[in-house]
Amino acid sequence: HATVVGAGCVGLTTALELLRAGFRVTILSESVRDEQTASFGAGAIWSAPAYNIEPAEQAHEWNMRALQHLLQLYSLGVQTGVQLLPCIALLRPQDELPSLHVMRGTLGHVRDGARLLQQPPFVNRPDLPYTNAYSYLAPVLDMPVYLRYLRTQVQRRGGVLQGGSSVHSVADVRRHVGHTDVVVNCTGLFGDLLQLQPPSASPQEHVSGIVAVRGALVLVYCPAIQASYLDETNPEGLGYIIPRLGGYCVCGGVSEAVPNVHAQPSPNLQLSSEEEQRIVARCALMHPAVKTAPVIRSWVRYRPVRRAGVQVNVLPRLPASPLLANNYGHGGSGIVLAQPTAEDVVQQIVRELGADFTPCAQRSRL
Repeated sequence: HATVVGAGCVGLTTALELLRAGFRVTILSESVRDEQTASFGAGAIWSAPAYNIEPAEQAHEWNMRALQHLLQLYSLGVQTGVQLLPCIALLRPQDELPSLHVMRGTLGHVRDGARLLQQPPFVNRPDLPYTNAYSYLAPVLDMPVYLRYLRTQVQRRGGVLQGGSSVHSVADVRRHVGHTDVVVNCTGLFGDLLQLQPPSASPQEHVSGIVAVRGALVLVYCPAIQASYLDETNPEGLGYIIPRLGGYCVCGGVSEAVPNVHAQPSPNLQLSSEEEQRIVARCALMHPAVKTAPVIRSWVRYRPVRRAGVQVNVLPRLPASPLLANNYGHGGSGIVLAQPTAEDVVQQIVRELGADFTPCAQRSRL
């Protein structure tokens, strides 16, 4: 039996991989409502390189595996929430054009790779700041749909989602589920604070190495937009438009490190009207239809950026303790990298258990 702590995209994906490997799985979370997770508020587009992940070599390997997984989900149909859409990256005078040859090699799995846009309507106009642009086809995830898909897959395989479960230690896990053989920490923002190991004499043992990076999105109804747009060097803040199913688009964004968010009893998840207007104005530069599109809602979430890199490991086994593992700290790339990191941590768990592991049943990967 395995217990996963955390019910966001990484937690659900890890639970699904454990079920496929033959574990019985319980997911513990304070809330199992998708809209309460950081994942729900993600823009969720695959990009190369992976956003804000180190070390670069490991991030690239994960990112390419993620691309293959997302393309497979796209082939299964709209119920997964994965679309394959043109992504148009807009460049300002100071921006360097990436090597399209390298990008074509990276994106060769996607139909037309990367290509330079010769005369797009938004380049070299006196009223716009863009001097160049390139495009490629990229997987895009509609997060409410994708989270529902993951949850359904977990439940169909017998996984149990248990809300109202406040977990700060292994003792809390035992209190909620009784005996468990494995505990996997997928708590994201609070990952470094979950005390899986016995308390240390050093008070620094459980100080968080995670930086909370505030992100904000505005959801608009704009069926005229059929491609994603990126403006990553806008001096007024990151700008992007990412279509969702049903004619909606998410417009972003914000990327601000927030100190001591763990000490705040209730972090502010509201977006001010002024900030919402600034986001819409930045996105209207990329596509004028955003300017008149009705705003449906807006939201704020916090991305868990871990200074020491994504934590994907199995801890040394301790007497009379379940095997303890980590899969958290993905920053702004958790949606994309959830699958490869889940695969890696489950492989490590099975390898560490060795002869002690007897699968409940052989399960199809689909």
